[in-house]
This record gives sequence, C-alpha cells and structure tokens, in this order.
Amino acid sequence: GATQIQPSGFLALNAGTSPSNPEERTLYAMWKDNSSTLEMQNLDPSKCTTTAITVVDNRDNEEYLIQRLADGKCWMLDNLRLGGSSAVNLTPSDTNIASNWTLPASGTTCFVSGSCTGSDGTTTGTGYTVAAINADSKNTTVTSYGAGSGKVGNYYNYCAASGGTYCYASGSGTGDAQYDICPAGWRMPTGGDYQGSGVGDGEYFALGTALGLTFDEDWWGFPGTTYQTALSTPLSGYFDYGSANYQGDRGLFWSSTRYNGDDMYDLDVDSDGANPANIDGRYLGNSLRCILGS
Repeated sequence: GATQIQPSGFLALNAGTSPSNPEERTLYAMWKDNSSTLEMQNLDPSKCTTTAITVVDNRDNEEYLIQRLADGKCWMLDNLRLGGSSAVNLTPSDTNIASNWTLPASGTTCFVSGSCTGSDGTTTGTGYTVAAINADSKNTTVTSYGAGSGKVGNYYNYCAASGGTYCYASGSGTGDAQYDICPAGWRMPTGGDYQGSGVGDGEYFALGTALGLTFDEDWWGFPGTTYQTALSTPLSGYFDYGSANYQGDRGLFWSSTRYNGDDMYDLDVDSDGANPANIDGRYLGNSLRCILGS
C-alpha cells in the first residue's frame, strides 16, 4: 500500500528527478486555527473594545487579556510575563525599543541598591545599572480583582523594564523613560504626582478620575476596589534583596515617569485602594503593565 507520512514525520522531496515507478504517498497534516487570536504587536486599535479580548505576544506566545477602559485607553488586564530561565533577544520589530537588546535570564541578583553581579555571572554594577528580572512566581495566582488571570507575572527592575535604556547610576536618572519591554505598539503608562484641586498627572491617575473616583489626598489614593477591578490588578507584591514581598497584599506597577535621580513613579494598590502617585527606587522589582498607543 501507499506510504503514510504522519504529522511530525519527514518526507524527502528530490527536485528534478522523475523515478520511473514513483511510490504513492499519503501526507497527513495538522492545522491550527489562529484566526481568532490577535497579535499584540502593532494591533489595530479598533480591535480593542470595552469587552475584554485575548491577544498573544508574538515574542513568546504568552496570551493576555486587553480591554478599553473608562479613560478610553486600551490596557493589558494581566501582568507582563516576558522572560524566564533563558535570555530573550528583543528587536524594534517586536518590542518598544529603538535598537536590539537582550533581556537577561531570570535571577535573584541586582534587585539591590548596592553592588551586584547580574544573572549572567559577569555583568557587574548596581541594581540601578544592571538589568534584572525574576520569574519565580510567573504563573502563581494571588489575590486579584477583575477579569485578568491573577498571575503574578515577572518582576523587573527599571533597567530591565526600560529595555536597557534607563540604567542610570543612583542619583543620576534624568527625564522620563522613552522605551520599554512592552510589545511593539504598546508602552508603559505615564505616572505622576497629585497637583491639587482634583487634578493629577499621568494615565494611572486619569483612569481613576474616569471611573468617577475621588482622590483622597489624606490617604493619598483612590479608595475602594473599583480601580483595581477595572485594571484587574493582582496583588503581586514586589521583589528586592533576593525575595518577593507582600504577594497577595500589595501590588506595584512601574510607570514611565521620573520622580528624581533615584526614583520613578509607580502605581501602588492594596485591598483598600490605589495610589497612582507612589514613588520607588529603580532597583526594585515591580510588575509591568502596558498600554496601547504611542
């Protein structure tokens, strides 16, 4: 009978030959339908609506929920999980960077303000100047709000979160971050300080006001869980000095906005509410969300 070539099998085809007695062969194919899953890279903004949909990051095929929230912006509803046990080579075609860069492998070093050696065992500096990620809790589910997966995702210090572009020494950070490890077409949200009279800077703040929340200057945040539910924030904690802290109790999310030479603004959430103008040192390992658009 005919030779049957099953999926994952191999068949040599020799171009230009015409055997006098060719053998009949039957090829079996397995087809995968990807038509319903959109790629994050350069996503058509019209595809992001007020209903959560699933998209895929073509760098590692990780899937995320996204949704257009009350502020009119399209947000990730899950924490970024890019990277792990191996380094990841990133390019401007797939990542919000201007030149090729390698995200290091996961480790526990360089989440410190002082001297350290990176997970490659050779790069030395401080947690401000050496990129660091930790993926130990990548798929761990913790206390969460909203429709997202509730997975902790990866922790990134700011040098890593910025795609190696904001790795200034302690005290010398200048300006806001222009690049990051979000997929191409996406970026870190802006952060910022409370300006009084109900006016605030940054997209974390704008989301709260769009949800109809009143900023409590005394508590320094938006009260209640409405904000966390809209953004689907897991209380993923943060990573520093070799260990994860406050998983299930707090969540910290980087912004692209500078506070001073050491610190950047970030979003701080817990069971009581959300502070969109928190401040943390760049060596800290925080979660990362991305927002669609330039």
